[in-house]
Amino acid sequence: MSYLEVTANRLYYAAHYAVSALLIAYKIPFHSHDGSITQFSQHFVKTDIVARDMGRLLNQLFTLRRTGDYSDKFNLTEEQITPMIEPTEEFIVKVTSLAKEELGL
Repeated sequence: MSYLEVTANRLYYAAHYAVSALLIAYKIPFHSHDGSITQFSQHFVKTDIVARDMGRLLNQLFTLRRTGDYSDKFNLTEEQITPMIEPTEEFIVKVTSLAKEELGL
C-alpha cells in the first residue's frame, strides 16, 4: 500500500470515527460504514445541520478509501488526496463539536 493509499484510508477513518461518535451521541443506530454514511446524511445533511458539501466529502473519502484499499488497477494521486486534508480537518471539528454539544460537554 502506498503512502497515498494509507493517507486516503486514514482521512476516511478519522471522518468515520467522528461520525460514529456523533451518531452514538444522538443514539442513532448504524451497523456498517454504509449505514453510518446513510444515517449521517439523513439526520444531519438533509436536515441542514451540516452543509451538503460535508456529506459529499464523507462520500468522497469513503470512495477514495475503498479505491486505495481494494483496487489493484487504480493508483491514487497527490492531486486527489492533498486537497482532502484541510476539509477533512474542518469536517472533524464540526462533527465533533455537534457530538460534544449533544452530550453537554
